[in-house]
Amino acid sequence: MDNPAFEKLISKFKKFKIISILSFIILLGALLIYISASVKINPKLLEILSALGYNFIAAGIIGFTFEWLIRYESRAEMENLLLFNPKILRDVIKPEKIKEIINTLCKVRFPNSELRERILKNVLLPLFNKSKQSTELGVWDNYNCKIELLPVELNKYEVTINVSYNNSLQVENYLRFSCVRGANELDKRLGKNYEWVYFLEAKNNPDEISNKYKVLDAFVDGLPLRQESVTAYGKDALEVKFVPGKEGDIKGYNRHINHTQKILATFSSSLFFYKFPTTIKNFKLQFSLKCDSKLLLRMDGIVLSGAVDVYQPKENEIHVTIRDYCPVQGRLMFLWS
Repeated sequence: MDNPAFEKLISKFKKFKIISILSFIILLGALLIYISASVKINPKLLEILSALGYNFIAAGIIGFTFEWLIRYESRAEMENLLLFNPKILRDVIKPEKIKEIINTLCKVRFPNSELRERILKNVLLPLFNKSKQSTELGVWDNYNCKIELLPVELNKYEVTINVSYNNSLQVENYLRFSCVRGANELDKRLGKNYEWVYFLEAKNNPDEISNKYKVLDAFVDGLPLRQESVTAYGKDALEVKFVPGKEGDIKGYNRHINHTQKILATFSSSLFFYKFPTTIKNFKLQFSLKCDSKLLLRMDGIVLSGAVDVYQPKENEIHVTIRDYCPVQGRLMFLWS
C-alpha cells in the first residue's frame, strides 16, 4: 500500500536534494561522534570515528554556507540577467535556439494556440531577431466592431455583428467564417485562416447550426464578395466561404475588410463575452441592446498597452475605444438586467 507520508518525504528530498544530502552528512557526523564517545572499543578506532564525525559536520556546515550565501545569490543574479536583459539573452543564446526557447515559454504562458501564434510571429520573434514585424497572420489596424442584440424570445437574441478594419497583409484570395458549438470544434479553428469564428452556446442543442448563423455580406476595398460555399460539420460547426468574382483578387498589402454576420444566440444568463483578437492597433467597439435594459461593462484579465476610453451615451449602449495596440489577452463582459 502506498504511504502518503513517505511519498511526500521523497518528493521533498528530490526538490531539495543538495540540502537533504548536507543534512544527512551532518547527522552522520553527529552519530559518529556519539559512537566514539559512548562505545568502548579500540582507542585508535574511536579516534578515527571521532575525527570523521567532526570532518563530516564541518563539511556539512561549509556546504550549507556555500549553497545559501554563494550559489543562491549567483543563481538569482543569473536569473535577473537572463530574464530581464534581452541584449544578454541575444548575446548568450544561439540564434537558432531563440525560436525554440520563446515557443516553449509561450506554450506555458499562452495555452490558446491562436493567441500564441500571433504573439510569436508579430511581437516576440521580431523583437529578438531584429527583423521587420511579420504580417503573415495580418496586423489589424483601425478595427471597428459594432454588436447589436435584439431580444426575440426568452433568453434568445438576434445578434448582428459588423466588423471593419485594415489588414496589413491579406494572404488568401477568400474570406472564411465559422460558427461552432463546443470547445473541440473551436480548438480546430484556432490559429487557422478564419476571418471570424463565433462560439455559439456550448450546451447540447437539437437545432441545426445552419439556422443560427449567416454571413450577410463581405467586402475587401469596397469590392463585394459572393458566398461560394456553406459547409456543415454535423450539428456542431458551420463554415462559410466568400470569394471575389472571376477577375477579382483580394490578396495583398493594406486591404480594407468589412463584413456583417447575423446570429440567433441563446444565452443562459444576461452576459455577452467579447474576447480580443490579437495584434490589433486602434480598436473601437460599440455594443448595444435593442430593449430597455441597463447595460454594464466588466473587463476580465485585460492587459492594456494603450489608453482606453469607455463612453455610455445611453443606458443600453456602451462604446469602448483603445488607442495604440490592444491587449494580447483578456476579454470584455457585457452584462444587462
